[in-house]
Amino acid sequence: PRGISQARRERHAPMVSNSIINPSFVKREKLQEEGREKKEKIGRNDPCPCGSGLKYKYCCGKNE
Repeated sequence: PRGISQARRERHAPMVSNSIINPSFVKREKLQEEGREKKEKIGRNDPCPCGSGLKYKYCCGKNE
């Protein structure tokens, strides 16, 4: 059986080699991560993003 550390090395090897060969690879990855973090949570009393005109808590957020 493979060790956990060996599996991690195999999984991360392409990223490490890409960052050494092309430093902009690291910048691109960071930009993509920052884009994911900017998602704002929909407030329960905000209008539902589906466009129904109802509050989120009475529409798509009903089951949350």
